[in-house]
Amino acid sequence: MTDVCTQKQLRDPERAPAPAPVTSNGDFIANARSRRNKAVAPYALATGLLAALYALLLALPVPTMFLALAPGGIAEMALTGKVLGLDAALITGFQLVRILMVTLGAAMACRMFERLVSQS
Repeated sequence: MTDVCTQKQLRDPERAPAPAPVTSNGDFIANARSRRNKAVAPYALATGLLAALYALLLALPVPTMFLALAPGGIAEMALTGKVLGLDAALITGFQLVRILMVTLGAAMACRMFERLVSQS
């Protein structure tokens, strides 16, 4: 049994709906990842270069320093280091210092901003 609406659309092409573009969910996800990866690439490169510099100065492996300096969760970076056979304690220590610096730095930046605003 055919649908009445479908029969009318077939007889009158002006009333037929426009065909939907043929895309898959995977195409959408791949395009989003591509855009996101292009935005993240400069930061990853900067982290890699900084990790290489620290590794040379501190005589530590580059992968350990990359995980130690990479933004992300402490647990994720430490577990990744543990799985790769790297020094998880060092990675965790660097991550803690990074978080403390950001937290305390943000508080100081807010205080400085309040002083600047109150002076004007």
